[in-house]
Amino acid sequence: MKNKVWIKTEITTHLEQDIRIQPTPEFDGITLEFKDIDDTDYKGRLYLNTESLEALIAKMRETMDYVKE
Repeated sequence: MKNKVWIKTEITTHLEQDIRIQPTPEFDGITLEFKDIDDTDYKGRLYLNTESLEALIAKMRETMDYVKE
């Protein structure tokens, strides 16, 4: 495995939910976690509008491409 900088991205949606995207510890995929903005732990349901969905897909593709390099 190549040495890589750990990249973690957080997005806040229109319904005040936080989405966290980051590589798996093994750099063989990505993890996606979410929570309401007032919660301290990442859990719960996620609802996206078109704009939030497009931002999420773009970051997931970017992170997956990064871990596959």
